[in-house]
Amino acid sequence: MENKKIMVTFGIVIAALIATIAIGSIALQRHYNHVILQELIDGANERGLEYRVVLDTDLRGNFSFEIIDEQEK
Repeated sequence: MENKKIMVTFGIVIAALIATIAIGSIALQRHYNHVILQELIDGANERGLEYRVVLDTDLRGNFSFEIIDEQEK
């Protein structure tokens, strides 16, 4: 019986560790997406471009973006 409790506790600890790693990975990925987008916007501002940003977000919080040069239209 004592051995079973140890196994259950070990399983819970492993599951919590996996969940923590997954949540941290998603948060880090979202942070880098925002950093990349900000760099692109800053670059467009430095060049004096008029632009609009189109974002497409999925359920995990990842997004794709496209900067469209308004001067070409």
